Amino acid sequence: MQAVFDEISADRRKDGRLCTARYRSGILHHFTATIEFGRFAGLLDEAPGAFARQPSHRIPSEDTNEEEIGKAIPEHVIAQLDAAMDSFAPDSYGQLTGEETAEMFQCLYVVMRDSGRRPLEIVSLPRKCLERSGDEAELIWHNHKGRRRRRRLPIASSTVRALERWQTIRDRIAAPAQSDDYLFPAMTDVSGYDHMASTTLSMNLRRWADSLPKLDSDVLGSDGELLPFDRSLIFPYAFRHAFAQRHADADTPLDVLKELMDHEDPKTTMGYYRVTLERKRQAVKTLSLRVVDRRQDDARRSGWPAG
Repeated sequence: MQAVFDEISADRRKDGRLCTARYRSGILHHFTATIEFGRFAGLLDEAPGAFARQPSHRIPSEDTNEEEIGKAIPEHVIAQLDAAMDSFAPDSYGQLTGEETAEMFQCLYVVMRDSGRRPLEIVSLPRKCLERSGDEAELIWHNHKGRRRRRRLPIASSTVRALERWQTIRDRIAAPAQSDDYLFPAMTDVSGYDHMASTTLSMNLRRWADSLPKLDSDVLGSDGELLPFDRSLIFPYAFRHAFAQRHADADTPLDVLKELMDHEDPKTTMGYYRVTLERKRQAVKTLSLRVVDRRQDDARRSGWPAG
């Protein structure tokens, strides 16, 4: 068991970097769960009792640099994904043509990028998910995690156009009968879901990200060239973090961002973004200017030189 633990705790990616603590902990959990099932089912009666997870078999969580963005996909990476969006075209999906499949997944990408909704909330969008009030439009969605249905989210006109384009196509395609009420249909009649599975979105996003010939980070290597961005950081939920980070960087008030994220507790919202180093610098500069102005005012009132 110690040998198994040592192997899992030292698991590395193909590029030699250590796998994340979360990933390694998950592998260890699944392995020990298999052992427990084997004992429960009587399949490991001859295995010694010591062949079990020990209290010392724990993979410590990683320390996160406070200056890092966390799980949010950086905006410069999203810009590169935007430029390559036309290539987000999986080979097939049920009875859809290649062009229809591409249109659907590109719409999924736009909604994922712009709305900050969870993967399940996106793939289960109702077919009539847009409501207008004058020139403004709102996305109608269901918060499955919080068990709050028909939530409303103001969305930009570019997002509306992407949704309306897909809605037009959705109205004419052949889709499983159980998917009639959903914008993104199930793949087949026997998929087990009434709408697209969130794992289907995740899997195809991963394939697309891995297929891109180039995706740069903002870090320079020793040769002066930008290092490649870690593509394992591109997954549907990371766009929700990016949505929160984007609003935080734009100084959206916490109470407003909490509502946009549809959280009940602002502490939950605060866990979705980081106060970047640039914002900290700006705060210090702003305070410094105020201190200088105050000293000059005090000097003028006292008659003493400001210096």
